Amino acid sequence: MDDCTYFDAQTTVQGELTTSSVIVEGSFEGEIHAKEKILLRRKGHLQAVIYAQKVMIEEGATFDGTIILDRQSD
Repeated sequence: MDDCTYFDAQTTVQGELTTSSVIVEGSFEGEIHAKEKILLRRKGHLQAVIYAQKVMIEEGATFDGTIILDRQSD
């Protein structure tokens, strides 16, 4: 991964994010544009519109939003 943004369990963020990849263990509300992938860990909370090539949601995580998969190759 070129650029990975990480939100730990104590982090709460509201806004818009553009990055290569993101890992969410805390809470994020807004919009995420990830060039590669988004990983929502089991204790994470995501309320967002997300754009990515790959999205992984672990059992126990909470997600409320929309996933738009971009399968275009570079």
